[in-house]
Amino acid sequence: MHSAAIGQTAPLVAADSSSRVLLKGSTGFARGFTIGAPAGLALPLILGAELQLAPHWTVYTDGFSGMLLKVNRQEEHDITKYINLYNVGADFGIRHYYNQSKRQRRGLATGAFVGNYLALQSTSSWWNPRNAGRHLRYDFTTVAVLWGLQRRFGNHGLVEAYAGLGLSNDIRARYTDTGYELQRRFATVKPEAGIKLGFVL
Repeated sequence: MHSAAIGQTAPLVAADSSSRVLLKGSTGFARGFTIGAPAGLALPLILGAELQLAPHWTVYTDGFSGMLLKVNRQEEHDITKYINLYNVGADFGIRHYYNQSKRQRRGLATGAFVGNYLALQSTSSWWNPRNAGRHLRYDFTTVAVLWGLQRRFGNHGLVEAYAGLGLSNDIRARYTDTGYELQRRFATVKPEAGIKLGFVL
C-alpha cells in the first residue's frame, strides 16, 4: 500500500474542476486582422473551444473571420462606410501546459487552461476576393509550432499571446493583361504571432 510522502506537492487540478471544456470568444492582433491598402482595416472575430485530454494536455479549435471596415468614396462628398467579410478560417491544435508544478509552488494560477504552453497547430484560411461578394477562395494551410501563454482575469476575462514558426503552402500570383492570375503553390516558412483579448463563454 502506497502513501503520500510528507511535503509532497499535491496534484494539480483545474481552477474549475467540474468542467473539462473552455468556450471562449476574442479579438485582437491574430488571424483575420488586416490593416492598410487595398483591404483597409479588418478586425477578427474569433470563437473557440478547448478540451482537456489529460493533466496539462488539451486540444483546441478556433473559428475566425476578418470583418472589413471599408470606406468607399463614390463622390467627392459621399463617403459610405460598411462592414464586409474579408476572410474566414479555422485553427486545430494540441497544447501542453508546462511548469504547472513550479507555478503552483510560486502561488501562481494553474489549471487545465492556464499557464505557458507549447503547441502544434494547423490553420486553414479562405478569403473573399471581392470583399463584398459571396464567393470565398481557398488561401492557404499552415502547420506551426508555437510557444504561448493563456491567462484568466476576473470571472470571465481571458488574454492569450503566442509566437512561433510555421510551414505554409502559399500560392504564387501575378497580374496580367487579363487580370489576377494564380500560379502554383510552394512551401514557405512563416512567422506566427498574435495577441487575443476575450472572454470565457
